[in-house]
Amino acid sequence: MINNNTYKGFVVLERIPKAPAYIFSLADSSFVNTFFIEKFKIKNVPGVHLNIYDGEDFLFCYNLDSLRGCTEEFFDKLIANPKWGIELDDLIIKKAKEFIEYSKELENRELENLEDEELIKISNTWFFKYFHDSWVTGWPAVLIDFEKNLFSNHLLNYLKQKVKKINYQISVGDIFSALTTPVEETFAQMETISLFNLLEKIKKDKKLVILLKDGSVGEIVNKWTEVNKDLWQDFLLHYKNYCWMPFMYTGPAWGREYFLDSIIHLLKQDINPTQELSQIAKRKKQVQELHNKYIKELDIHEQHQVLFDVARRFVFSKSYRKDAMYHGCYAIDKVLREISKRKYITIGQIRRVYPWEIEEFVKNDKPNVEVLNIRKYAVQMSDKDGRITIEGEEARNFIQDKVQFVEQKLETPKEFLGDCASVGNVRGTVKIVNSPEDINKMEKGNVLVSYATSPDIMPAIKKAVAIVTDLGGIICHAAIVSRELRIPCVVGTKIATKVLKDGDVVEVDATHGIVRIINN
Repeated sequence: MINNNTYKGFVVLERIPKAPAYIFSLADSSFVNTFFIEKFKIKNVPGVHLNIYDGEDFLFCYNLDSLRGCTEEFFDKLIANPKWGIELDDLIIKKAKEFIEYSKELENRELENLEDEELIKISNTWFFKYFHDSWVTGWPAVLIDFEKNLFSNHLLNYLKQKVKKINYQISVGDIFSALTTPVEETFAQMETISLFNLLEKIKKDKKLVILLKDGSVGEIVNKWTEVNKDLWQDFLLHYKNYCWMPFMYTGPAWGREYFLDSIIHLLKQDINPTQELSQIAKRKKQVQELHNKYIKELDIHEQHQVLFDVARRFVFSKSYRKDAMYHGCYAIDKVLREISKRKYITIGQIRRVYPWEIEEFVKNDKPNVEVLNIRKYAVQMSDKDGRITIEGEEARNFIQDKVQFVEQKLETPKEFLGDCASVGNVRGTVKIVNSPEDINKMEKGNVLVSYATSPDIMPAIKKAVAIVTDLGGIICHAAIVSRELRIPCVVGTKIATKVLKDGDVVEVDATHGIVRIINN
């Protein structure tokens, strides 16, 4: 059990904005370590889990040595048996699909007339079954590229040897990108395709086009059904299918106005949806053709073909699993809101209830709300023997007095290295963007530098001429979106946000994984 010792060697793995305790209390030894031992049959588990809830932010903390041991064991397991990676990926997708299906069912449920017991059951099923299974199952795919990017570097080193051996004229970065880019469609890509399909139908109805181009939002909503009822139903279906995408952990979701605005802009720009859909299909075909070409011309042997297939799969499944999580958070939000309404508390307060407290909290006629207010700053620490949770000033003192974080000495270099996630070479002005609050400073043509990108900063990413991150490997969010947007991206630099600041001019040579400071 956690005791009065000082806990040394911790690192903040990630700081996640707008990430409440109800969701991220899943980062707990009893949920993660036990699953790793029983399901993955490994000896080195992440060890002591330390969660810090600071306002709306969540700090994901682990002992560095324990996490390294876990990472190395997963990596060794994969290299020794690449087909285990295929089996793992199949399981990740399976659990994510089950989570999505449950979330869809939950979306359609009417909660107002349900008994308290039923709300408790829904919360427990959502958290302890579907969310738990999907989230924890996906950990190994993330950990194999933690810190030292073991998996990415293993594949890159193999490619470098192959390229050198036959004096191949294509860069390693180009080859690596082609071999690890999935052809499966992410939800973001599906939304784009669905929107263009809807736009194709809309453009065939001249009256509807005039309404959309010239009418106000209110007029469009009121008159669309009069002009074309079927297309209004298609629009509502598109909205229902994809409104959850930016929700992340606490929302908000997209409203109908967002999708209306997208359609109006596409119409006013006279975008040809048929051509756009053709280009999407063409790029998908090109990715597969390049993949097959490099496999053949570089004579990638069978074991590494499987490893590249695993890498490609992990790129997709990480995105799919994260989307399942965001969809799930969107679905459970209305359950939390129903509970908060019945208990006369705010949504912010109910999000500070740990899931294992929900039953007692709901059944209690006078639940202790004061502890939820103090829990704006809280610590959750767990090991193989149990967990402690501390709130308020006591939690701050615990972190200050009992936890030691690893200090990293840093000098400002003229250039630094990372991994190529998407090829290209550009120059631009740096903007540090770690949260939605940073988005407004981003201008078109800037180089976006981030600790680790996430969907909630997509408006800034779409303006970027390149992306550079501290964390991440071939399966991180930045790698995925940079390929979709076809912009250069260097990930896993470890120091980008520490040595760069807003206004610095850099050259991003993503093809070679180099970031050069031109002017600071």
